[in-house]
Amino acid sequence: MASEIRIKDSVGTGTITISPQSLANGSATQGAFLANTNDYPAALIFPQLTSGQTAPTVGTVCTLYLLRYDGWSIADDGAATSGTAAITIVNSPELGTQRVTASASTTFKGPCLDTWALGPLGPHWTVAVGNDTGQSLNVNAGSHVLTYVYYVPENQ
Repeated sequence: MASEIRIKDSVGTGTITISPQSLANGSATQGAFLANTNDYPAALIFPQLTSGQTAPTVGTVCTLYLLRYDGWSIADDGAATSGTAAITIVNSPELGTQRVTASASTTFKGPCLDTWALGPLGPHWTVAVGNDTGQSLNVNAGSHVLTYVYYVPENQ
């Protein structure tokens, strides 16, 4: 029988606090770090981002990155360890992209992004969003949501 990795347990859900409203093209912002107190190894990320009043360039993307923080002094790409902030992404691993169409004020949902391939989440983690759509994102804070589900993979 072939072995496979399955989700043993979906153990916790939540929302990442992030403020990408009006995020300019070519810029990035980070979410607030989450304390991984139960040492979960992985999470599924479900992005929902909304284009601004000017239509983005068709086929362009918002890129999502995984940021980690050791809890003492070192955070990926010098990320702010409290709250949300602008960030310049240099070395943080890419979680995936969210492709957009040339549609103004449109909410784009998904795809689901999995942190598993990037290694353990560590003691603190969050997500950064980079905007490369050709236009600023929507001005309304409620238009942008990043939710997550922790899970524990298991070999079967």
